[in-house]
Parts: sequence; structure tokens; C-alpha cells
Amino acid sequence: MIKNEELTLPDANEILFRALKEGWNPTDFQKERLMEAGLYSFDAAIREKLAEINFFKRITYNIPRNSNRIQFFNRGEMIWEEQIAELLKVSNRGLIEMYKFKVRQYQENLKQLGLIS
Repeated sequence: MIKNEELTLPDANEILFRALKEGWNPTDFQKERLMEAGLYSFDAAIREKLAEINFFKRITYNIPRNSNRIQFFNRGEMIWEEQIAELLKVSNRGLIEMYKFKVRQYQENLKQLGLIS
């Protein structure tokens, strides 16, 4: 036999006061969960991340339509392509360093091929 019990929801104000009193910190997992569920696109997430980093305002990149990959360019040449999901895990500083490393690596390859001096 099923009993009809009254459902009591917690008071929203009480939850807010408790959060402030105990110093609750919000977590930034919502976008990740939405992406896993296919409700938030990877390209929107990486565009937001790159927009936060001043360094990338001067960098050309391309996200092909319906792709989970991003391509980075230097002086009109594609130097790096990567999975967006992997880059979302990297810190802003780490992402800048990765780009600089890829540019140096690309330039070294051109030197070895004798295409630049």
C-alpha cells in the first residue's frame, strides 16, 4: 500500500543563508556536464575560453563546422590542430605556452627543410 506523504521542499532563503554562512563555493562543472549530454557545444566552450585570454585575440583559429577539433594558424599557415575537449582541460597560461611551443616547432621544421633561414 502506498502512503500519500506530503513533500516538503527546503526553503530557498534558508539554503542561501546557509551557503553564505558556510562559505560554499560554486563549482564550474555545469558546462562539462552539458557538453557530455550534448546540450552545450564544444566549439562554444572553446570560443569562450579563448575570448577570456587576451593573447588569443591576436591569433587566427578555425573551428570547422560540426567539428570537435580546432585549428590554429600563424602568418596564414596552419601550425596546430587539436581536440577541443583536450584544450578545455588546459589552464589559460598552459594554452598560451602550448601555442608558442607549436609555433617554435613549426619554425624549426621549416628551417630543417631549408624553407626559411
